[in-house]
Amino acid sequence: MTVELEFARFETNAAFDRLHYWQQKLRDLLNASDNYTVDAFDLSARKIIGSMLNANLRALSKFHHFECLRERMEAISNTDPSGSDSPESPR
Repeated sequence: MTVELEFARFETNAAFDRLHYWQQKLRDLLNASDNYTVDAFDLSARKIIGSMLNANLRALSKFHHFECLRERMEAISNTDPSGSDSPESPR
């Protein structure tokens, strides 16, 4: 695996970790909803959901970039008789 592909996989995993972080924050907010006024809950939920949407877009973008690189590396290794390391998917 090339350094560029390895870095793309790392970035993809980090982006999905961030998305999971915001999903957990939303779960925590929903579980503690009795402790909030309606306005405070609404504001907190909007902030978390906005952050989740941004994290989701970033994760999808990073995953798409990784997949494009991986496909390019597979195409090169299929045409290159010397071959190279097999690219790995992000977790």
